Amino acid sequence: MQYLIKLLFPFFLFLSLFFLTLFHESFFEKFSEPIINQILFFSQYLLGILMWLSGAWSLTRFLNLLFWPFFVEQYIGTKVPKILKDFISVIIFSLCISGIIASVFEQSVSGILAASGLLGLVVGFAVKGIISDFFSGIVLNLNSPYGVNDWVELDDGEKVQVLEINWRSTVFKTFFDNIVIIPNSKMSSMKIKNYNRPNEIFYDDIEISVDFEIPVDRVENILLSATKEGMFESKSELRSHNYLSVEPIVTISEINFKGITYNIYYPVPGYVSTPHIKKIVFSKVTKHLSQAGIKVSYPRVRKDIFSLSPAEREPSRKMDKYKILSYIDFFSVLNDQEIEKIVKSLKEVKVLSLESIFVQGESGDSMYFIIEGLVSLYIKFDGKEEKKLITKLGAGSFFGEMSLLTGEKRSATITADNDTYCYKFSKETIEEILFNRPVLFDAISKIMAQRKLTNKEKFLEMDKKVEQKIFSFSEKLKSKMKKFFGFLS
Repeated sequence: MQYLIKLLFPFFLFLSLFFLTLFHESFFEKFSEPIINQILFFSQYLLGILMWLSGAWSLTRFLNLLFWPFFVEQYIGTKVPKILKDFISVIIFSLCISGIIASVFEQSVSGILAASGLLGLVVGFAVKGIISDFFSGIVLNLNSPYGVNDWVELDDGEKVQVLEINWRSTVFKTFFDNIVIIPNSKMSSMKIKNYNRPNEIFYDDIEISVDFEIPVDRVENILLSATKEGMFESKSELRSHNYLSVEPIVTISEINFKGITYNIYYPVPGYVSTPHIKKIVFSKVTKHLSQAGIKVSYPRVRKDIFSLSPAEREPSRKMDKYKILSYIDFFSVLNDQEIEKIVKSLKEVKVLSLESIFVQGESGDSMYFIIEGLVSLYIKFDGKEEKKLITKLGAGSFFGEMSLLTGEKRSATITADNDTYCYKFSKETIEEILFNRPVLFDAISKIMAQRKLTNKEKFLEMDKKVEQKIFSFSEKLKSKMKKFFGFLS
């Protein structure tokens, strides 16, 4: 209805002026005063000019409200560029002015056109850059290599967001909100990388080099695990765009004295989120590599590389046992001899991709430390069959400690996202340590209770008598631990 009103007003104005132009002479013939003749003389010019202008206005309104959106755009399947609409409107009003000169003022337009053509040549040479920008703008709008709000990379490597495409130039905004204006004639010949086309999934990448003696499959598995963990940690930004279901990609781009250069590609919901997500993913990559005993390589010449055995070339996963145990808070109360016993008892376990390490509800008496890889933690609530993804754990993380210390049934299902390597720590070793030093029951139960309840308070945004709750829960844990290990109080 609103479109109809906007269209009918100039149309009825044109019809009214048209009929006034036809009949105004017969109306003024009834009067013979000189002043009436002067009014008649000026009114015929005024009505003629207004009639032509209202006609041009009606035509442009028809094109903008009906013809472009309901005929052309539906046929071609995309929006008609604004610059093209404006160009057609300029032509219509130019023809309108020619009509006014020819019909209202009864002047020949051929002489004016000839003079304007000569003048146009002179002006054209003077403003050829502007003309080139104008027609380049039309071509850019028709081809549509980028649109408003798209993030693009210019030929100098700068990444910018498109703000506006006008008659003469394209206006961009940098990540730091600086404005960049580039003439359309230059944009039409520039190589552009559009991060929003052909779809909204934009892949950012991280480049990292590793010694070429490390097996490619192992490095690829570590990098994929680290990237997935980083993506999950950025879930608040990625989940709203359904990007968590998009798998990251690892490729090899170069092999040289520096080692093997890997490129990690992962989805981001637009360039504005890139720095934040890249920081998280990169921190996970360096952590996973460090946990695996793999250092990022740098240019150097290894003359002895081919004289080394395969076992000597590849960093062993077993070299990180002491470092892994340092991440576990309740092991901080153990002395060096007790730590040494645990290190010797750790067994390496390989879990294949999508294989479950244990399932919620089953019995268990061991815990696991992740060396390489990534696992997902799922929980079923209220007896429902559908399990919910709670978190993802990567290199350096541990799980299953409650079953190890209290014999409780598994509270979650742990499934490997990729091929994952873990150290398994069973009940027998910690049982011997607790038998020799029963005082550890108090220390370990207090640390466990403090960590579990503090995390719960943060999750529930509560802060009520935390110390009392920790003490109470610590006593319950200690009782369960003593019962599980046969130390009846």
